[in-house]
Amino acid sequence: MSRGPTAAHGMQPAQKRKPPAIKDLVLLLFPRTGMDPLRPQPPLSLLALAPIIEAKGLVPLVVDQRVEPDCAARIRRLLPRALFVGVTSMTGEQLGHALELIGFIKAASPQTPVVLGGIHASLTPEQTAAAPGVDLVAIGEGETVLPEIIDHYLHNTSQEKIASICYKKNGKILRTPGRELLALDRLPIPAWHLIDPARYTDFTVQCGRGCPHACTFCYNKTFNARRWRARRPEAIAGELAFLYEKFGITDFHFIDDNFFTDFDRVTRLCGLIVEKNLSIRWKSSFRADYFRKLTPELAALLKKSGLALLFVGGESGSPAVLERIKKGVLVEDILAAARISREYELPTSISFMAGFPFETDEDRRLTFDLMDAVKKECPSISLEGINLYTPYPGTELFEESKEHGLREPESTAEWAGFVFNRSNLPWLAPAEGRRLMNISFIARFVFWERAIRERFLKRRYYPFYWFLRASARLRWKKRWFAPAPEWDLFRAMSRRL
Repeated sequence: MSRGPTAAHGMQPAQKRKPPAIKDLVLLLFPRTGMDPLRPQPPLSLLALAPIIEAKGLVPLVVDQRVEPDCAARIRRLLPRALFVGVTSMTGEQLGHALELIGFIKAASPQTPVVLGGIHASLTPEQTAAAPGVDLVAIGEGETVLPEIIDHYLHNTSQEKIASICYKKNGKILRTPGRELLALDRLPIPAWHLIDPARYTDFTVQCGRGCPHACTFCYNKTFNARRWRARRPEAIAGELAFLYEKFGITDFHFIDDNFFTDFDRVTRLCGLIVEKNLSIRWKSSFRADYFRKLTPELAALLKKSGLALLFVGGESGSPAVLERIKKGVLVEDILAAARISREYELPTSISFMAGFPFETDEDRRLTFDLMDAVKKECPSISLEGINLYTPYPGTELFEESKEHGLREPESTAEWAGFVFNRSNLPWLAPAEGRRLMNISFIARFVFWERAIRERFLKRRYYPFYWFLRASARLRWKKRWFAPAPEWDLFRAMSRRL
C-alpha cells in the first residue's frame, strides 16, 4: 500500500475543528444604577421577559451587576452560548454602566448581538441605536417585541418586519412603526426562580401600568399615553401567594405608576390577600389628593392586608410650582394627607423636589416650611427629603427646560451624566447647585435617617453617620445650608462608598 502524504511532503496533518457552540440561551443583564442599597429590589423588568424566552425553547439567564461581585467572569463564560444579550437601563448613571458592559461584551465576543431596552432606550431610540456596540433597540413594552427579536436571531427573519425596534443598517439608523399597548393579564408570572431571593428585598410586583394624571416631569404621558391598564386582582393575589408559599417572601412593593387609580380594584385585591391568609407586608404609591377619598373601612382593610408604607409625591410647598408642574394637588391636600395618616394610623412617606427652572427662593422656603408642618401634623410620617429635579427625556418639563438653557445630550454616553440628585441644571449657578445638593442630603438625614442607616450604610460608617445627623438637624433648624464644607466632603465621599 502506498503511504499517503505526510508533513515530510509539505502537507500539515488535518486539524480537528471544535464544533460551533450551540446558541441555546439569552443573556439578560441588569447594570448597577449608582444608587443601589445593600439589598436592592429584584430586576423585575428582566424576570418578566424570561418566560417569553423559555416559551421559544431557549434558556434565559439573568446577570445582576448590583449583587454579583464578579459578573464579568460569568458573562464571559456564558457568551459562547448566547443567541444575543439583552440589556436594560434607566436614564442616568445606569446608562454608563450599561455601556461599559456592552463594551466588555463586544471586546470578548464581537459577533454576539446586543439588544438594549428600557424606558430611556424607548424614549430616545434613534440615538440609542447609534451607540457603539448596540445592534438593536427594543422600543416600548419588551414583552410584545421580544418574540420577534428572538425569531430574527434564531431564524434570520427580517428586521424590517419587526414593529417597535430601531437598528443600524448600512450606516443608517432605521426605525419601524410602533405597537399597541398590551393587555397585562396576558402576561405570565415573572421567572422568579432565576434569582436568589436572599440577595433582594421588597419583592416588586407590578399590578398595573400607566397613570391618568399629567405631571410634566413624568415619562408616563409619552410612554403610556396617560393610559392606565391593570391586571385582575385574582391574578395578582395568585402571584403573591406563589411567592409567599414557594419562596417564603413576605415583603412586597407594588411598583405601579399609580396603584390606587381604581379604589374598588384595590379593595378587591386586599380582600383576597386576607382571604388567602397571606401574612405579608406591602408598599405602593399614593397621591396626596387620594387621602380624602379614604373611608375608615378601606383604611382598616389596607392595614389588615399588610400595608407597610404609602409613597406620596408631595413635590412642592409652593402653590405656584404645583400648578406649573400640573401635579393636580394643592398644599392643603398634602397637609390633609398628614392629618389623615395620623387619624387612620397609616404608614406614609412623602417626598419633595427642588430645582425647577421657574422655582424661586420663596418657593423653596415654602417647601421647607411645609415639610416641617407635615412632620408636626403627623410626627410618625416619613419624609424622604428633597430630590433635585432631574430633566428626563420624553417629558413636557424637559422640553420647557431646554428653553431655560438645558442642552440635550447628543449621545447615549452623555445621558449617563444625568445623575439623579446631582445638579447639572444650567439655570443654577455652581454655588447654588452645590447648595441645593447639600439641602437634598441634609433633608434626608433629618427626615429619612433610619432608611439611610439600614438600607445604604455598613456599620463601619455609623460614627460618620451620627456626626452628619447632628449637623443636618442643626442646619435644617437654622436654615444654614451654605457654606457647608462637611456636606461637600460627604457628597464627594458618597460617590466612592
